[in-house]
Amino acid sequence: PLLEEPSEHAEPTWGAGQRSFAWAPDGRAVALCRNEGGFGRLVVAPLDGEARPMGKGWHHFLDWGAPGIAAIRSGGVTPPSVVVADPETSGARRVLAQGAPAALLAAGPVEPEPVGWTGEDGGAVHGLLYRPPFSALGPESPPPLIVYVHGGPTGSSAVTWWPRHQFWVS
Repeated sequence: PLLEEPSEHAEPTWGAGQRSFAWAPDGRAVALCRNEGGFGRLVVAPLDGEARPMGKGWHHFLDWGAPGIAAIRSGGVTPPSVVVADPETSGARRVLAQGAPAALLAAGPVEPEPVGWTGEDGGAVHGLLYRPPFSALGPESPPPLIVYVHGGPTGSSAVTWWPRHQFWVS
């Protein structure tokens, strides 16, 4: 294996048209997106060295050419953007196009935090908790709770731009 680490590096294989990795033009490294507990991170893994982190966020539809590593990037507080990351400068990126700005939300976007607990069968259960900055019900009242259940493991939730999550948490 190129990387021996406890992380997933690909999307579910049943999704059509995915590009979860891209070879360097000279074939000496691979760019891929690592799943770090639901948070994405672009990494470059040389064939003869250690993987280098290149940037936080999910990087989909990867392609690597002379200008750099092209991807569609998004994160918990970042709408989808078309970016080109420079592998020579630890991922400095140029945004070529961007989706709807996060500033449209009244309270600003909220990045979730990973949470976990033990299920009744003793297995680990993972979740993402979006905490609103304040309760719309008043300072003495906890905010309402919305539970969004997802399938897994191939359908697991990732920390990416979810306008509906951001709307409800605002």
